[in-house]
Amino acid sequence: MEILWFSANSKQDMCFTSQENLLLGIHNSGLNVCLINKDRADLHEGLPWDHIEIKSSNITGFKSFSLARKMDSWLTSKSDSSESLAIVDWRLIKHLHKTLDKLKIPWILLDRSPP
Repeated sequence: MEILWFSANSKQDMCFTSQENLLLGIHNSGLNVCLINKDRADLHEGLPWDHIEIKSSNITGFKSFSLARKMDSWLTSKSDSSESLAIVDWRLIKHLHKTLDKLKIPWILLDRSPP
């Protein structure tokens, strides 16, 4: 099974340490995991997960919207989504859930926002 993790966070964010440990845990459990976010590909070289770089806007107020739309385009063009499960950050689900449902990819919402 492949886990597609759609993240609005960057490896350069302070809060990424918990996400990194979750990625390692998923990988160590024997599952393939692919992180899809805005990071440059070189930030994930040598790490045990796959990474897809999605370029997005840097304009305040449009960052998540732009990122989610481009992730949706990438997902729509993905040739094989069978045997996939998606983990989706709460900021992105509004724009990705229809395509995930259409492709019959089960998804889990990840909400790491402050309480």
